Amino acid sequence: MMEKLVEGARQLRLTMTEHQLRQFQTYYEQLLEWNQRVNLTGITDYDEVQGKHFVDSLSIDLTLKDVRWADGNFAVLDIGTGAGMPGIPLKIVHPKTKL
Repeated sequence: MMEKLVEGARQLRLTMTEHQLRQFQTYYEQLLEWNQRVNLTGITDYDEVQGKHFVDSLSIDLTLKDVRWADGNFAVLDIGTGAGMPGIPLKIVHPKTKL
């Protein structure tokens, strides 16, 4: 389950829990469902979404390492993302983040 995401996260030095992987799976399923009603993304292939949407969103984590609060989290303002990226993937990985 979510092998590309797990590998991409590992390369970003992020460890995914089973709970987080289930959240990403639910997010993927909801993305597909809503994409049928509203064109949110042209990328819907399972592996491509993991790499081009989820891992790309998490790559922002590299730039946030210097601005985190003492508890390791941060605040993010995510404007006009439509399909919820990068905000939702960041929130899944850093649940205490203010989004």
